[in-house]
Amino acid sequence: MEYPDHTHGMVSLTETQPGIFGATLVGNMPGIYRFNIVAKGVTYKGAPFTREQILNAAIFRGQVVPPPRVGTDPTRDEQLCRLLECLLKEDSLQKFFKQHGLDIDSIAKCVHGFCRERVRTPGRSISPGRALSEVLANPRWSDIPGLVDSLRKRGTDRN
Repeated sequence: MEYPDHTHGMVSLTETQPGIFGATLVGNMPGIYRFNIVAKGVTYKGAPFTREQILNAAIFRGQVVPPPRVGTDPTRDEQLCRLLECLLKEDSLQKFFKQHGLDIDSIAKCVHGFCRERVRTPGRSISPGRALSEVLANPRWSDIPGLVDSLRKRGTDRN
């Protein structure tokens, strides 16, 4: 297991009932605990097997912090547009996109279209913009191709 401070430990599971295993752990540190569960055994017919599963647990103390709001603040949209337009000019980002088979010009066209519409209609919630904000709030490069397709489709729907 991994503790919230990124140290590691081992938790042994004991069989509480036939085929059911468990353990008790005191979460004395707030944060995310990550568990890599590995089970090895044999089936009823004697065939060996191995199973693995990753689980997470969260412990928080004190006040509840709400998740950030996405896509409803016109000022944030303007800031997002300035950031994206600046990033799209960066040679390193252009090189990265090209290496991963992404067309930077198509992405830039979608970003510029989104930003023009946000400036024209401040405060209006637009779902592709919300998707873009969500991707940027929780970035995973694997989300970019789907987002590009979504924005590209939105652009062709208008024409």
